[in-house]
Amino acid sequence: MDHVVDTERDFLAGHGLEPGDRPTGTPDTVWAAHHSRMSELLGAEDGAVLDTEFDGYFGPTTLGATLRDFYGFDLIVHRWDVGTALGREVRLSNAEMDHADASVAVFGAAIRSESVCGPAVPVSADSSRQDRLSGHLGRDPQAT
Repeated sequence: MDHVVDTERDFLAGHGLEPGDRPTGTPDTVWAAHHSRMSELLGAEDGAVLDTEFDGYFGPTTLGATLRDFYGFDLIVHRWDVGTALGREVRLSNAEMDHADASVAVFGAAIRSESVCGPAVPVSADSSRQDRLSGHLGRDPQAT
């Protein structure tokens, strides 16, 4: 969870937004405080913050598109990681898997870059859609 909180905070700070003091405490407390601050920073009614343009890794984009496309992908993948690490069964919705698949298509070979996803883990052709996605993203679906 620290990775998600810290990378989102760094992203916003790198674009001139002030994320404030980093939350501390239990994971639930940290996430609630982080989510609250993110909502404050991004919740401008006029959409000005989300519409802020910049040159991203894949070319011109906006803060909102990057948060949706990359950081949304990050939240989906790490929900599986955290749940699995805690021994919980995690079931991604079709909408979440659609989002992840669309992101992977945009990322192309960059999905294998350092600190993104590791090498694909082989899974059988008759595996569930979620297991195929997890394997493609370098996660062992049998780890659950």
